[in-house]
Amino acid sequence: MLGHFKPRSCKLSQAARDTYQRAYCTLCAALRQQFGLHASLLLNHEITMLLIAFLPEISKTETPLVYTRCPTRLWLKHQPIYTQSSEIQEAANFTLLLAWFKAVDRETDQPGWLNTKLRIILERMLDKCQWKAPTHQLIQDYALLTRKHNADLTEVAKQSATLASHVAERLGTITNTVNTSEYTKIFAMAGTAVPFADHLLDVSEDVKTGAFNPILTLAKSEGISIDEAFGIIHHQYQDIIQCLRQALKNLTLSAPIFTEIVLNSTDYLTARIAKKINNDDDEPNKNQYTGSCCDSCDDCCDCSDCIRCGKGAGQCDCSNGSSGDCCSGGDCCSNCCSGADCCGNCSCDCG
Repeated sequence: MLGHFKPRSCKLSQAARDTYQRAYCTLCAALRQQFGLHASLLLNHEITMLLIAFLPEISKTETPLVYTRCPTRLWLKHQPIYTQSSEIQEAANFTLLLAWFKAVDRETDQPGWLNTKLRIILERMLDKCQWKAPTHQLIQDYALLTRKHNADLTEVAKQSATLASHVAERLGTITNTVNTSEYTKIFAMAGTAVPFADHLLDVSEDVKTGAFNPILTLAKSEGISIDEAFGIIHHQYQDIIQCLRQALKNLTLSAPIFTEIVLNSTDYLTARIAKKINNDDDEPNKNQYTGSCCDSCDDCCDCSDCIRCGKGAGQCDCSNGSSGDCCSGGDCCSNCCSGADCCGNCSCDCG
């Protein structure tokens, strides 16, 4: 659970967008309260979705909303959040734990004083958390696995799933949520997908830096190309995602907003990996507009890859060789986000 399941907010319904933003800000406030202002940099999207899964129970026992000043807006804007509670504090603890795991992984892949310093700082912050014995054992097991270069993604994915399901079970228990097992199953599948997604997303950079990546190890050991090895791991990732989608469809709980956000995040993650297949990493501006984009980009900039947003969009030159009156019709983001040709008037694929 390394933050890969990030929703594409421009494609969420207004209700889902508001819910996600509220949970995200709630987690941010909890991190600041427990560990200091800098801890808000550790926000995790999967933990935010866990909060959303259990928010109905949290809301029953707590005053629904209070307001907090937002540090990203220079403290000038007030954001609505849920009242801090033991459940939310526990979610903040797990957010810090996942950040530490990520730091350990980074230090293992790229040794250096800066990465070591970051890991030590997070360890000192973790000392403030009072972990139950099962969680403490899980931390040791997962850290041990993270510190060794394990080319067996199946083993890594299994441990990641165990971690994800443990976090879900813990939050479900302290919120007294009925049918916690259904949410646990969903997050276990997401946890299984994370190591595959992580290495698929990082492979281009790892080729350049020489960092460890099971895809590169597979290519070398089997005497196949990196593209072929990528395809094998990508196929395994797709199988996991298909199971995750099916589990969401079979969810007996009435949780439409939670389901929408998880599906949206899954689609976005899969689309980002698909860009790696198309080698978009080598040409980061391949599908970006060279002029101002359109009136309603907002968060859509990350999915339509607009260089800049704003009013007055007219000609839109696509640097992959296509050009035309791309944005003259109005909102190009809505089409780009779904993977269609931008505005339907130029042949560049913004998806």
